[in-house]
Formats: sequence, C-alpha cells, structure tokens
Amino acid sequence: MRLVYKTFLAFLVTALMAVAMIAALQVYLSHRFGDYLNQAALESLDDLVGELADIYRLEGSWTAFTSEPDRWRAALRRFNPPGDAAPAARVGGEQEVAPAPVSQEPGAVKRVDALSPEGPAQRLPSPFRWLLKGLVLFDVGRRPVAGRIADRDPATYTMREIRVEGVPVGWVGLPRRERPHNPLEAEFRKAQARAFLLVGLGVFLLVGMASLLFSKHILRPIRRLASGTRSLAEFDFSARIAVDTRDELGQLAEDFNRMAETLRKYEEMRRQWVTDISHELRTPLAVLRGEIEALQDGIREPSVETLGSLHAEIVRLSKMVDDLHLLSLADSQALMQRNEPVRAVDILEKTAESFLPRFEREGIALRLDVQDCRGFIIEGDSHRLAQLYANLFENTLRYTDAPGELTITGREEEGNLVLRFEDTPPGVPEEALERLFDRLYRVDRSRSRDLGGSGLGLAICRQIVLAHCGAIRAENGPAGGLLVRIIFPRGPQRLAGTIEKR
Repeated sequence: MRLVYKTFLAFLVTALMAVAMIAALQVYLSHRFGDYLNQAALESLDDLVGELADIYRLEGSWTAFTSEPDRWRAALRRFNPPGDAAPAARVGGEQEVAPAPVSQEPGAVKRVDALSPEGPAQRLPSPFRWLLKGLVLFDVGRRPVAGRIADRDPATYTMREIRVEGVPVGWVGLPRRERPHNPLEAEFRKAQARAFLLVGLGVFLLVGMASLLFSKHILRPIRRLASGTRSLAEFDFSARIAVDTRDELGQLAEDFNRMAETLRKYEEMRRQWVTDISHELRTPLAVLRGEIEALQDGIREPSVETLGSLHAEIVRLSKMVDDLHLLSLADSQALMQRNEPVRAVDILEKTAESFLPRFEREGIALRLDVQDCRGFIIEGDSHRLAQLYANLFENTLRYTDAPGELTITGREEEGNLVLRFEDTPPGVPEEALERLFDRLYRVDRSRSRDLGGSGLGLAICRQIVLAHCGAIRAENGPAGGLLVRIIFPRGPQRLAGTIEKR
C-alpha cells in the first residue's frame, strides 16, 4: 500500500472514531435528557417540598395523605390551576395510591389545609406542568405514599429529598422517562440530533480534506528524496533536493544535500587517489623496467652502481607500499596496535637521538626544549608515536636548506600537551598549507620525487595524531620555515598510576 493511502486511511480512521464518539455522546445525552428535565422540574417544587415538610413536622408521619385520598390531588391542583390540563384519575395502567378515608384530628386541620384547594394557587412554569401527572410521594423507606404508581421500583424514579430539621423524612419522585412529554422537548431533541449529525459530517469531511492535503505535503519531499537516492545509487553525486520548508522534512533534505556533497568530494578524492597512486608507482616501475631491459639487451653491464640503482628504486617502491598499507589501516580504524599509557616526550627524545647523526651530516641543528612536560602521560601506541616523530624529522631533512635548524618545544597548556616543530627556510606557500596533510600532495612534485618523498609522510602523521585523539596543524613559522603544531590530550587519571608501576 502506498504511503499516501496509508496516511489517508490513518486520518480516516481517526475521523470515524471522532464521529463515533460524537454519536455515543448524542445517545448518552438523549438518554440522560429526561433525567435532567426531571431533576430540573423537581428543583422547581421548593414550595411544595417545604409545605410537605411542614405537614410531616405537625403530624410526625404521612397519614394526612393516606387518610384523605383527595388531599394529594388537591395539593397538586394548586400548582396546576383551572384552565390548565388537570391530571386524570387514571392514566393507562397507572394505579393511584388512595387509602380509605379516615377521620382527621381537629387540631391539625388548619396546617393541613395549607395544601387544600382553598389555598393560593401557584402556577408552575409551563415546561414543567406535565410533571404533576406522574408526581409520587415516598416515605423515608422509599415506599409509595400518594400519587399515581407506574412502577413500584424506586430505582425507576428521579427523587428529591424532603427534610425536617435536617433529617430525611420522605421523597418526591418522578418516573424516569425515555421519550419526550411535550412538543417543545421533542423538537429540542430533534434539533440536538441534527446538530450532532452535522458536526459529525463536518468533522469527517474536514479530516478527509486535511488528510489529502497533508499527504501531498508529506509525500512531495519524500518523492524528491526517493529520486535523489536513486540518483546517488547510480553514482550521480550532483543530485540535490530543493529545500522549501523548515520542518523535519526540510532538515532531512538539507542533510541529504550535505551527504551528496560529501560523497561527491569522496568520489573526487578516490579518483585523484587512483590517479596519484598509479602515477607514483609508474615512476619507480619504469626505472626498474628500463634498468632491467638495459641489462637484458647488454647495453649495460651488471655493476655495483647498477645494482645499487635497482635496489634504491625497490626500496622506494616498498616504502610507498608500506605507507599505503598504513593509511589503509587508518581508514579501517586498525592503525593503533596498542593503547597504553606512555610519556610522549620520552619517545620524542629517543627518536631525536636516533636521527641526530643524520641531522649533523646534513648541516641542520636539532634543538629540544621539552623539560617542562616530560611527565605528561597520554594514552597511545609508542610505536606509532615514534613513527610520527620520524616522519616529521624526515620531512625536515628533505626540505630544509643547510645550514638550518629544527627547534622542538613542548609545553603543557590547558591540560594538553602542545609540541611545536619549527624549522628554517624554505617555507610553504600559504595556499598549500591547508593541503599539506593530504595524501600524495607535494608542494613541488619534481623536487619531492628527487628527494625521495612520496607525499604520504605528513598524511600518515595526521592519521596517527587523530588516532590519539589529538590535533595537528601546519603554518609558516616566524623563522621563515614550516611550523607544525601537535596537541595531545591528557590520558585518564588511572593511567598515571599504571605507568609509575613499570
């Protein structure tokens, strides 16, 4: 199923659930509407409830109504004066509670007559006059005392309590209704049902339209992403997606564009890498082939010089292959053979000591100022650190003019070890500084090849420093030569104790 249909169905199901809830609410309100009207009607009988309470206070019981069958009807007629529809004696199967007449005590006549026909008439609001037909008086035990009884179960009545001095003495009840009793109520229910129906249909239509618009809004950038992904899969790294929103989809499109740009750069680097590798390998192989063919053709005789030239080219070729292998290890995160606490400055001093004779032969002075940070401990590989320092020394020996100087200083700054390798002229053009650590990059290709450089030494330095979570940067130094700055972070505190035990 397509995403647009899934989105539409999700919204459609949500709309149907909302409509179902509205329908359930309408049914609930329809069933509870009668109870609401009953309760509202009973609340309008304050005077009747008060006078019933006075009767019970004088009599101490409801015998005033059980002894005189007409007294309850007389009381109700006061709230339904002549001209209004008086309640009939019998309605359908309803039975009126009316015991046989019993003589009445003279002393109670005056108060009881407060509910007699001669009392002042009180007209109920017209919406509530229907309630007089079903009004029933219950005692405190919810047994019927007077009125028309349609069902003797008190649970089928809406009750209002009668209290005397805060004590319940009886109840006035109305039968619970399922159907409207008058045209006004019936019309209200019909209007209510129509309103709920219109609201439900409106919600359904609005959600349907919103789902279609939302689906199109969502799917438009998704289709672009799908098209762009197919282009990348076909090695078209120029594919880009137009960003026209600021939401998550817009952010996703921007991320896609950045990824495509990164892949394009990597593809260019890969092609350049293959071109450079083939170019670098072609030179020593061509020299070897020429020398060997000259020996085979008898043009040159085997000699110490000839064999030395062949050996030098093989050494250069082997060194390049080793460097390429080392860089491949860096790409596969397998560069670090060991990871242990080491003193980086101790390894630097040992490496410098081994290179000191070569510096003296080349007429380049080697000065170290690292006394203040000899105890600085980092977490790393001592073999790779020695290789890092050796590559930097080789770079100075190849490209620094004699007489020259290489000054190495070490300081602890903000919890990091900072090493500075600064040599004397010549320097590096400013535009070449950023690419100095790129693989196979050389400022002067012809001069670098004559001196034996392959353009991989500084690239290996960067990979070793990065593997130690450090940073390396090149710039032109104050002395006119190249300044290489290396920063190593301090190792965990636990390493200090580990190295002291050795």
